[in-house]
Amino acid sequence: MVNLRKNLLYYSSFGCQNTNLFITASAILSAKKFKDDSFDILLYCDVNMFVCLNKFWPGITDGIRVWKSYYAYTSPFDATWSRYEIFNWIDIGEYSNILYLDTDTIVSGKLSNLFSLLDKKLLNLFSLFYKKLSPIFALQEDSPSDKPYHGQQIYKLYKKDYEKMKHFSTGVLLFKKCKSVENIFSISQSFSRKFIQQYRRNFDDRLAPFSTCDQPTINFLLNKKSLVDVKSLKEFVKNNPKNNQQFLISHFPGGVGNKNKASKVFNFLERDRKRFSDIIYQLRNSQVFEEVIGQST
Repeated sequence: MVNLRKNLLYYSSFGCQNTNLFITASAILSAKKFKDDSFDILLYCDVNMFVCLNKFWPGITDGIRVWKSYYAYTSPFDATWSRYEIFNWIDIGEYSNILYLDTDTIVSGKLSNLFSLLDKKLLNLFSLFYKKLSPIFALQEDSPSDKPYHGQQIYKLYKKDYEKMKHFSTGVLLFKKCKSVENIFSISQSFSRKFIQQYRRNFDDRLAPFSTCDQPTINFLLNKKSLVDVKSLKEFVKNNPKNNQQFLISHFPGGVGNKNKASKVFNFLERDRKRFSDIIYQLRNSQVFEEVIGQST
């Protein structure tokens, strides 16, 4: 009989650029270090990514689940949409609690408390209705006034008040396998394509490249449906933590395709060498280490 898991941590990574390989390996190695029987790990990737990861870090995908796609996204901007395909994975029915992490994240401890938080919060907030109407838990961010990270241009098109929305990152998403989340994920990319066409038709100002990524669309759709909690992850997740800060998940955002992410991730691991010495050793002994860290500094 198959031993079904309740909780799933998954990553989505496409493209074999050395920087992307390096941060993906760092993320997977940290998650595997603290893995226990309470959750499974899934990597959704293109075939070339799978081959390259195992070439540079032999056995890195041992003990985790891998969903190999034979479709390769053509750019980092397009690849941001791959995370929302999770409900198309053939084995998603085995799981009820799901945590998505960007590959520019490091796990520093056991994730069981985070998955437990999801059940506890939903039971308190929604009682009888949480299975039908379940929010996504995300990390709140400040709203930069000059960049459409959180959907300013979408709100402009649909004549909604951007200032009243909740601004959050899509780099860490915690949610239940439920219809409310699945529906948002399934319409997100088609919604974005329609928005792009409508915006270019209605306005003379430039449509910023980031507006074609996932985060502005997901911010808009989840705010519209009141399906996002931006406070509950604060004690567990931190963007760009400072030297003396310790969080369960550390996230190192900085723009799609940013080559500096590799050095940010590796410097974080070096600051806590005692905890991550085994991961540092594996990363340093890879063929891409000198090239990637040299490019990043």
